[in-house]
Amino acid sequence: MLNMIIAVLLALPIFAKESTPHATEVKRVWKPLYPPKIMDSDKTTRPGRTEIIEPAWFASVTDSVLLKWKAADQADAYLFQVAEDANFKWLVKNEPLLKATEYNMSGLQTGKSYYWRVAGLKTSNDPGSLKGEFSKSMFVVK
Repeated sequence: MLNMIIAVLLALPIFAKESTPHATEVKRVWKPLYPPKIMDSDKTTRPGRTEIIEPAWFASVTDSVLLKWKAADQADAYLFQVAEDANFKWLVKNEPLLKATEYNMSGLQTGKSYYWRVAGLKTSNDPGSLKGEFSKSMFVVK
């Protein structure tokens, strides 16, 4: 077995640099199969965080309420959601590309709590950097 390994090693070509003036040196340039993507910082900067204006946290409202927030830096649209639970599993309203900084909710059920959140979107960004952080609040319908 050892003899076979030695024979294979001896059969391998050995590359040596020749010292003659006519010898040419072979340069190997390794290029990655998929070159890394150069990121454009303008398309990877997430929009700023929105700030809830009204209604205040845990406010009592009627069956129709105007939800307002401050515009986020660099946002050109907003992801707006209203849900019946704090985990936003049971959505009542989902507006993925809302252009305004307010939304009028009507037809709400008396005695129920609603949770809402809004995040700025920069639609010209790369897909992984579209959305900023959510701002959350909740209200109770009296």
